Amino acid sequence: MREQIAKSVFWVAWSRVVMQGVTFLSTLVVARLLSPADYGLMALAGIWIYVITLLAELGLGPAIVQFPDIDDSELNACFWTAFALACGAYAILWMTSPWIAAWFDAPALTPVLRVGALALPLSAARLVPDSLLRKRLQLDRIAKGEIIASCITVPVVLGMAAAGAGVWALVAASLSTHTVMAIVTFYFVRWTPGLRIHSSRMNAILRYSVATLGMR
Repeated sequence: MREQIAKSVFWVAWSRVVMQGVTFLSTLVVARLLSPADYGLMALAGIWIYVITLLAELGLGPAIVQFPDIDDSELNACFWTAFALACGAYAILWMTSPWIAAWFDAPALTPVLRVGALALPLSAARLVPDSLLRKRLQLDRIAKGEIIASCITVPVVLGMAAAGAGVWALVAASLSTHTVMAIVTFYFVRWTPGLRIHSSRMNAILRYSVATLGMR
């Protein structure tokens, strides 16, 4: 455990420095290519997407980390619960996006919300593998995933911004990050969801997860 923690701290520390530097430099370039209105639209969409993602995850990630000897049926139940909630939340957000755009008097917000909110099911899909890596103290693998995602996302956002894509460069950056992180975490953890979801502890897991969600 000591060796694993030391390895994780090393990777997390230097990856944070590198990623912050790369993000800072790329933001300086992108800010010159996009307008304040593009960032405003993404900020308005991001508020809704972040809050709904938080609710849809239902605090199941910390529950997976906390409960000892969690088995495949419980992991399956957590995965499908979070994924179903995220898909339902996406459908609701897709339908209500014109009203949200009208409330903010920003018609262009509707398509941005509808596309950007695809981050909801993508985030829910990696909830279980990400939590398993944290439970195993394999934070170095999470850091590696973030580095890989950054290496793919930065060229995407720079290329689209330079091509005049506007706010869609920011939307593409968000979705590419979520997609790459989902693929990488599944690859590292070597876990796939199944259909067996029966568990006698699910009520206790849900009580803990909802309490964690309330605290957050």
